[in-house]
Amino acid sequence: MESKKDNLSFFPKNFYLTRESNESIKKDYLNGYHRWKLRDWIPFEKLDFKTLIMRPEKSLYYIEKYGYDKLDNHDWTLLSKYTPEPNIIKKYLENLKLYKPQNKDEKWSQNHRLEVTREYLSGNEYAIYLLEKNRDLINWKGLSCNPNALKLLEDNIGFIVWKELVNNPNPECLNLFKKYHEISEKNLKELSKNKGAISLIEENINRVKWHTFSYNLCLNTAAIHLLEKNIDKIDWYALSENRSAIHLLEANQDKIHWPILSGNPSAIHLLEKNPDKIYWPNLASNPSAMHILEKNIKRINELGWRNLSMNPEIFELDYKFIYERMDIIRKELMEKTWHPKRLIKWCLSIDELKDFN
Repeated sequence: MESKKDNLSFFPKNFYLTRESNESIKKDYLNGYHRWKLRDWIPFEKLDFKTLIMRPEKSLYYIEKYGYDKLDNHDWTLLSKYTPEPNIIKKYLENLKLYKPQNKDEKWSQNHRLEVTREYLSGNEYAIYLLEKNRDLINWKGLSCNPNALKLLEDNIGFIVWKELVNNPNPECLNLFKKYHEISEKNLKELSKNKGAISLIEENINRVKWHTFSYNLCLNTAAIHLLEKNIDKIDWYALSENRSAIHLLEANQDKIHWPILSGNPSAIHLLEKNPDKIYWPNLASNPSAMHILEKNIKRINELGWRNLSMNPEIFELDYKFIYERMDIIRKELMEKTWHPKRLIKWCLSIDELKDFN
């Protein structure tokens, strides 16, 4: 829970975005972020808006529709971690700096919010172009986790936060360990859950301590070949979440943890054969379970709706929007496509074209 110091509720309600900046953001939607719409059977009012913020790749239109002026500081910080439109966050940070703290607590809160938002923004894979042009926005703790930050990290080795780099899913970023830093046992344990680090794990397999590494390795979708050789060391609770481990789970159904399996996208066939073992709140987060959830919407409770709000498959392409957006170029496209010169080429053979010319 966020502390009182961290709650900047003393900001004016419309502090975040001016009318002009809000209009400029609306123009960004020409890039198609709101080509997504909610599936018809999902009522928007049932969803948890705070959770939707964690999936803005498809929900950005709904966030804008809800109203940026209604977002609190915690919402903005979360949005900075996931938004595909980082310029929105840049504007928020600029406004945040303009606020004049009234006391020490407000000053601490403002500085804390600036730092945390920069950390999350620096970890945002969509924000690299913005960070390259605005080095003052970089937080190296956050950037060390960013899979698209290889060049920035290579050019600034001394700023890398190594204990955070273990969470970077890009194998090329992780290779910086081999070049510039010794892999400690603590690093190795954290790396064991990272699918991008499997080559590093294999190179240090003699240092793997299964009694402490098993949980992380069982979550790792790239570690199946290691688990297959160490069946007796598997943590079945963690493995039930692993979408690449279905063949192991199928062969050991008595060891499955069904509530965890309910969220596994690769386990739908097992869940359909065992409907009495489904844990519906977790199934709501399963991107492969839309057809089951649609037929059992009454089974979704409050926790289920919160989990469903995080499910990327609650959105589908809005073909009406895509069609209408084409109006911008439709006339010109038709003129070019159906121009007589083109039509003649389609209708006449090669010999006829020679005679025609």
